[in-house]
Amino acid sequence: MFIISCILIISALTFKLGCIPFNNWIIDIYEGSTYGVGTYLSLIPKIAAIGLISRLFVFIFSYSPIIQILTAIIALLSIIYAAIGGINQTNIKRLYAYSSILQSGFLLLAASCVSVYGFSCLIFYIFTYIFMNIGIWNTAI
Repeated sequence: MFIISCILIISALTFKLGCIPFNNWIIDIYEGSTYGVGTYLSLIPKIAAIGLISRLFVFIFSYSPIIQILTAIIALLSIIYAAIGGINQTNIKRLYAYSSILQSGFLLLAASCVSVYGFSCLIFYIFTYIFMNIGIWNTAI
């Protein structure tokens, strides 16, 4: 029951992050949204999901190496998918969507390494991601 509930929690949070296999909605939403809404959608859900995932990994998921390996595999598949999918993009918002999927994979990979160094890298990366994302969405206007 513990493993099943952990898998369901991870699947819900990877949906909010936009990782594999729940990443198709991000591409369509970013393409159809305005730049202000795109900035909001690319920042707020990811920050909340990564905060919740990091808290869950510290207290609950650290006891299950199967969940750590599963999230690392999801993160690596998301990174590979987004890197390959973003190559042929001509629409800038679709390229931002693939970049967001790639960044979510990096964040999830850092969270799946349950250690002090992984979480310190995660905090640094999320702050860098916030400033980079605000800058890139505002310069595209």
